[in-house]
Amino acid sequence: MSSINQIVSAIVHYDAYVAYCNVGIEFKSEKNVLVSMKKGMTFNALKRKFQQKICLNRGQSITSIICRYPVTVRSGMFNYQAITINDDEDIDGMFDVYNRHECISCFELPVQYEQQPSSITNVETTIASRQIHRTQYTDYHIESYHEGPSS
Repeated sequence: MSSINQIVSAIVHYDAYVAYCNVGIEFKSEKNVLVSMKKGMTFNALKRKFQQKICLNRGQSITSIICRYPVTVRSGMFNYQAITINDDEDIDGMFDVYNRHECISCFELPVQYEQQPSSITNVETTIASRQIHRTQYTDYHIESYHEGPSS
């Protein structure tokens, strides 16, 4: 399972938010895509792949990738935390966790992206009107819920 050719699926969420639940956090979104990630993939290659898969235009770029990271509570039970993926080492860490825990079937990764300033427009206009796509996660909108019978 630790082959360099190992491929793992990732659910990439955009326009997502974080919800607290009985296992820590989960990501909720109506917009997501399935992407295959290869062990050894670089951070920049991963960002390019995500940009293509969610159909960002040339002026948009991914600024943040978050991972739903499992923390073992006891044998076979996890709580999940939101961890920012910043570099190749973080990607290697995700694959290490995947290889250690058979019950993890894929990665869940919400992304943020923003509109980059155009080289054709006036710099002052661009700075004043810079568009940033902020997910509800970025704005720290958090929803709490509990599973079980309602009162």
